[in-house]
This record gives sequence, structure tokens and C-alpha cells, in this order.
Amino acid sequence: AWRGVHALPGLHRGLHQAGMRAGMLHAARMPAGVLHGAMHARRLGGLALRAAGESRAWATAAGQARHVSVYTRTGDGGTSALFNGERRPKTDAAFEALGAVDEANSFLGLAAEALEAEGAAEGAAEGGGRAALLARLRQVQSLLLDAGSALATPRDSGDARLAATAFPEGAADELEAWVDEMDSALPPLANFILPGGGPAAAALHAARAVARRA
Repeated sequence: AWRGVHALPGLHRGLHQAGMRAGMLHAARMPAGVLHGAMHARRLGGLALRAAGESRAWATAAGQARHVSVYTRTGDGGTSALFNGERRPKTDAAFEALGAVDEANSFLGLAAEALEAEGAAEGAAEGGGRAALLARLRQVQSLLLDAGSALATPRDSGDARLAATAFPEGAADELEAWVDEMDSALPPLANFILPGGGPAAAALHAARAVARRA
């Protein structure tokens, strides 16, 4: 999970400099596990997700839907629970890491929304490249939810919980392959890049900085 998170700054350089070129990116699959990852995140308690103005219902093991509140008040005493039920102070390194991963994911969401808006404004001229880039951003967001699930599950949690929250095998290799693919199409980096370059690129800069902290 850590290796996947720390591949993001390198991926960002390729996305920032090369991602806007039409036709440069191969088509990428949209993640099938977005909802699965979101359910993990909500169950872990540290990454609650809520659609604005809407209540959220999650499926129980019996297949019946039940309402789950977005707040629990169980952390009012200064502790929070990991997936195995272990309670730790909210200042624990596990929650610092979970918060940073969640923050990076939020900035990627902001970048994706900006990318969609820029594409709509410019028309279909670069639609293929933008669509592939957007699919990759969404896939990284899904992987970050998986990373959060893994980070919130201590290694002594038992085989069932460890299996349920295992970080996808080969995910970091795929991220690094994207980095190499994009970097190969760019001129050598001779100087630092000032954060900016448009709303989408600026949000990716923020995600890069937060991923380094994670």
C-alpha cells in the first residue's frame, strides 16, 4: 500500500505535463471496485463518504439495506477505531496516514472534476486523451480507498480481515508503468515545476504534495 501511495508524485508529473495531449494515453478501464472501496472506507470509520444532501444506505451481510449515520460520536473521547476494533488515540500514526491518503484522494477528485469541465469547455478535439486520463484518475482514487482499508487493518488483525482489506496485487507496478509511459514522452526534466498550470493540474500538484506526506 505504501509503495502505491508513493508512486503518485511520479505519476503526477506525467499527468501534469503529458496528460493533456490527445491520443497519447491508452484506454484505461474504469474501476469496478469504487463502491466496494467506499464501503470499506465507511466501515473503517475514518473515511466516511457522503453525497451532498443525501442519506446513505449500505447493504448488510443479509442483503438488507440499513441507514448508516455519517457520525457516531464514538470518537468524542479522543480515540478512534481501526478495522479490527482496536481503539487508538486520534494522533496515532495510522490515522495520520489515513487522513493524508483521504486528502490526496479528495484532491484527485477535484482534479478529475476540473478535467471534465475543461474538456466540456474545449469540445471533443482532445476527447480521447482526456477520457483515458480521467479513467486513470478514477482508478487511482479507487486504489487509494483500498490503501486506506489496508492501512486501517493492523497486521495482527487475523486472516479474514487481512484478506478482506489486502491491497491489490500488482497495483503499484501498474502505477509505475503509467509513470514510465508518460515520462518517456516528455523532454528531460531540467528544473522544478511551479505548481499551477490550470485547475486540474493545480489540484494534481496538491495531491502530489499530500501523497508525499502520506
